[in-house]
Amino acid sequence: MEDEKNANEGTGRNDGLWKGLIEDCLSEFIDFFFPAEAADYDISKVQYLDKELEVLLKDKGEDRIKRFVDKLILIERKSKKGEPVLLHIEIEGRTDATIAARMFHYYTLIYGKYRKPINALAVFTGVRKKEVNRFISTDGETNCNYKFGIYCVNNQETDQLKRSQNPLALVILALRLYLKRSKLSDSRLMAEFIWIYEKLMRMEISTSKMDTIGMFLEDYMRLCLENMEEFPNFVKRINLIKKNNNVMGIKEMVLEQGREQGRSETILQVLKALLKDGTNTIEKIAAILGVSEDFVRTAKKDLKIV
Repeated sequence: MEDEKNANEGTGRNDGLWKGLIEDCLSEFIDFFFPAEAADYDISKVQYLDKELEVLLKDKGEDRIKRFVDKLILIERKSKKGEPVLLHIEIEGRTDATIAARMFHYYTLIYGKYRKPINALAVFTGVRKKEVNRFISTDGETNCNYKFGIYCVNNQETDQLKRSQNPLALVILALRLYLKRSKLSDSRLMAEFIWIYEKLMRMEISTSKMDTIGMFLEDYMRLCLENMEEFPNFVKRINLIKKNNNVMGIKEMVLEQGREQGRSETILQVLKALLKDGTNTIEKIAAILGVSEDFVRTAKKDLKIV
């Protein structure tokens, strides 16, 4: 239980980053978390009701509950003009046995005020891979069965996230690295964050969106790596990625740093650590480092790693 508590620390540390992420990247957020409804939602016609939600919960005595992030967004539907829907989004960074009852309670408060359809989603950023997404209460002829959407960060497939072209997938990858940081080597963490940054720089999104996602990634990168001796050098490598509009490959980037610092063997050190891990395929290591599979095979042979 203590391990779970420690792992959860940090995943709910900055609600400002999450709120900025949702608002600045709303289109990508909806595409990622509401794929079935995304095509019908008109993101050009939205209204953020966070302040109204805050007042509503406070009036009902709910301000005593420590919430991480609550977003309430009124959005028009293309298929039903004049009949908007409310998106209620909760980012939950801790384990909460009352989440289902709480989400139902919020539903009743929000519906009672606005009388509009509500699409609710709880995003769990902690270590648990499964959470309750239904509130059930029955007695006699009265039956209440409330279900809401959930997304558990720690239950997502890394390979699938890496294949995604949605920048929100990179945010989830960073969160997963934070949750798994104690089980990964420093070299592996560095390699994974470099891969994430390289992919972000290659995405065709606006500078403002890239900056918002970049701040989020940097926050979790710092949480994972700031105690490493190599952290200052690692930051320089990330800055090299940012400065290069064409985004140089990881091998070229490290060699560039090596010419400046006399550390041209850094990539081999990272590669060696990944090979020795024993759980990584040649293809996966090549993808992480951004090099060819032949390069990995040759290095494995030269390093005499079985």
